[in-house]
Amino acid sequence: MKKTELFKLFFVWNKSKIRDFKFCPYYFKLRYLDKVKIVNENILKGVNVHDIIATYYKEKKEINYFSLINIGSIKDYLNTFVEFEIKRKKEGFNVILVEKTFNVNVYLEQLVINDEAYNYLNKIGNNLIINGKIDLLLRKDDKYYIVDFKTGKSEEDFFYVWLLFKALNIEANLITINLLNSERKEIEFSKKSVEMYEKELFKRISLIVEEIYNSIQTNKWKKDKRKCNSCIFKEYCNE
Repeated sequence: MKKTELFKLFFVWNKSKIRDFKFCPYYFKLRYLDKVKIVNENILKGVNVHDIIATYYKEKKEINYFSLINIGSIKDYLNTFVEFEIKRKKEGFNVILVEKTFNVNVYLEQLVINDEAYNYLNKIGNNLIINGKIDLLLRKDDKYYIVDFKTGKSEEDFFYVWLLFKALNIEANLITINLLNSERKEIEFSKKSVEMYEKELFKRISLIVEEIYNSIQTNKWKKDKRKCNSCIFKEYCNE
């Protein structure tokens, strides 16, 4: 592998990449090492919904913009968003940022990995990049709120809260809106929780990096066969 490809594999991380390895290491290999691409209807649906919402904010369109969109498969998602947007305006939440990507640099030394893996990685680079795209940042009075729009199942955690705090030193609560079932959850910001999350995040990435290194060296990747039936790559798996 070229050095640039190894850097992307080992040194560039985001929430999806971490989640994919947790789902199944072999799935991770197919997606990030072998670069197998599959058109998945649910993924495309999520991308379309986020693009339409971003266009609405960035181009400062009126709320009736959504009534002009005639895509049946995403109508329910957009109807939930319209309810959210009407309430946002009524309650006086101001839009600060829309679909903004942030990068946080982390030194390789901050990971806890064995010497063999460290020496290998140190020849490739010494700064990891942890990035993420925040759907929406709101402000009301002196408080900030990150809004994360969901079109499917996902974990709620401190990733975006941590990311914004490290990138801009902004303390923000996290509001998660499930556009499919209108479920709304909010996580309160606290420095202690962010510090605890950072330790867990670095630990998780350390374990993943070390396992990727071992898998490449041995050419053996673990497979979580419990996930096979729901895996979009099941046709590419040998077992």
